[in-house]
Amino acid sequence: MKQITDLSNYSKCSILTIMNRIIGLNSISVYAYDDKLDTWIFFEQYFFLPNQSTLNIYPTDTIITQGNICDYNYILNMIINIDSICKVIRVQVDQYNCTQFINDIQAAGFRIKSFYL
Repeated sequence: MKQITDLSNYSKCSILTIMNRIIGLNSISVYAYDDKLDTWIFFEQYFFLPNQSTLNIYPTDTIITQGNICDYNYILNMIINIDSICKVIRVQVDQYNCTQFINDIQAAGFRIKSFYL
């Protein structure tokens, strides 16, 4: 798993998740709040793809999960790791086909903001 260290310079962050069951490429985008500038800034994006995916072209730093569908536990653990460095104040989730992931995120203590793509 990638090491996230630069986030320690920020007081809080927000995460946007995009779950794509059709092609299997999922992502989280991390936005950090810059207190000095009083604004949100894009920090980094992480991609997740199952190792049995038929997708041939994807970002080189993609995190590969086991199986033929993306294991959302990888994504949940990444969010927990981020929260240990910089307080995650909300996780934005596309509601389509993500009921279990939303339940898991809420059970882990994160605030959810839902949207539809």
